[in-house]
Amino acid sequence: MKKNLTAFLLVFTMFGGFAFAQSFEGTITTEIAFNPAKNSVLSIQGNQAFFHRDQVKVDFLTNLDDQTLTRITYYPQQTEVAISTLGSGRSAGSQFNDVIETTDTQEIDGYTCTKVLATFNQVTYTAWVAKDLAHLNIEAFIPEQTFGSVAHTLYIPGVSGVVLELEADLEIQGNPYHIRNRVKEAPVAGDVFELPADARVIRQ
Repeated sequence: MKKNLTAFLLVFTMFGGFAFAQSFEGTITTEIAFNPAKNSVLSIQGNQAFFHRDQVKVDFLTNLDDQTLTRITYYPQQTEVAISTLGSGRSAGSQFNDVIETTDTQEIDGYTCTKVLATFNQVTYTAWVAKDLAHLNIEAFIPEQTFGSVAHTLYIPGVSGVVLELEADLEIQGNPYHIRNRVKEAPVAGDVFELPADARVIRQ
């Protein structure tokens, strides 16, 4: 896998005592209107997923079969790998409170999405969740206790499915708070999930 040597690659797998088989193969592209530097792509192939954000320099690789959390940090002279269980990561707590699942629906990219309201720091957020995509089990690939608020660009705790749109009545640096996730089912290159050959394990 060819990566920028200044980037960080985190490779991890759920430890939660379960694994599942799914047939989805494709990508979820996240577009963040108020901070394009945090745009990301989640590539999924069966029980593994690769999470990549170019300018933020943090990537994740999940393998639900291996049950490990591996962090790969790229330095100019050395690539280091630290392997641990997911349970050793920090607990972020829930970003959202007072989650309300409404009966309102709308179609986004061919998926019927349910309107979900949630609050954080006294701000109400509106999420449109595609329940038809619940089988992707995004919570396993992007667990809250490791990813923190990043997780909630893709799912709302306690609500099954994938968030396709998230918005709030606020601005960040003059830009509206709006997040858009686009799901595309297509083959993913196998080398996306391979570890760098020159990586040195510093902790296991």
